[in-house]
Amino acid sequence: MPTLDQIGTTLMEIHELPAKVPFHDFQDAALQVVKRILPFDASWWGLVSGLEIHTATRFDLPEGYRSHWNRISEHDPIASASLGNPFTTVIFNQPDLAPHKVISEFLGTYGIRHVLCTSTKQRDLGLYAFLSLYRRDAMFNEEERMLNQVLVPHLLHALGQSWRGSLEQSLHRLNGEPDIQAAAICDKRGLILSSEASFSNVIRREWPSWHGPNLPPPLIKSLTSKDYVGVHLQVRFDAVSGLYLLRLSERDPISDLTQRETEVAQLFATGHTYKQVAQRLEIAPTTVRHYLRNVYGKLHISDKATLATLLARSSGR
Repeated sequence: MPTLDQIGTTLMEIHELPAKVPFHDFQDAALQVVKRILPFDASWWGLVSGLEIHTATRFDLPEGYRSHWNRISEHDPIASASLGNPFTTVIFNQPDLAPHKVISEFLGTYGIRHVLCTSTKQRDLGLYAFLSLYRRDAMFNEEERMLNQVLVPHLLHALGQSWRGSLEQSLHRLNGEPDIQAAAICDKRGLILSSEASFSNVIRREWPSWHGPNLPPPLIKSLTSKDYVGVHLQVRFDAVSGLYLLRLSERDPISDLTQRETEVAQLFATGHTYKQVAQRLEIAPTTVRHYLRNVYGKLHISDKATLATLLARSSGR
């Protein structure tokens, strides 16, 4: 077994990887780090809801492994045990697999005789990340099971950092946007693959009964557009490499104003009188007053100072 110093060094290396390797190389690089203190012959790392695999990365496994597993997944006691005990690594050595003929024969096809498997549930999404380590010869022991249980949450956290960093680096227009309250990454079907801890609480302001792992239908329909504006929230979408980065912020009340109302409000808030606004826009002063009454009503405000604050905040967005 590795020493505590070796384990600590490994954890540091894992958390430093997102800044050192591109996202598409992260999982292989991270598994190579793990392999130095917890040897294995092959690995499978992905996302699942129920027994439906959404994404999966193979490490020294053949291409047909996933489709083969899909055909026998209902007979997999490893998946059932792991998903039933999130954050706890389960161990299935050959003697444990022998009574389960279907899975034992499936794994035997690929020379696998011993398995460690860990799943972690993403809060409020109903989505599980899993990591399986496989061996052909030496059985896994209890100390290795516990070591793997410690490592997996760190691996998944670092993977999320790498994923988000990769997307954000591809989006040059992400510089300094204010008022972003939560962010998430989803695929083109609206399946949430990664999210900040605050995401579920923020999204429930708009959809109180929402639960994952998929986005609410109105957001899924809006994925190909640039923005979604709801009653309480507005959402910005950016597409990168077949995925979407979502950024949620409080809805901008200024968006309720018409173009003319906005023009009147901006001039009035910056110190122009009714008469000056009317002259600039070539309308009557009474019309200016009419527009301002509409503006104050829509924004639920009653003074110029508050109007100026809301306009400045909207401009910052």
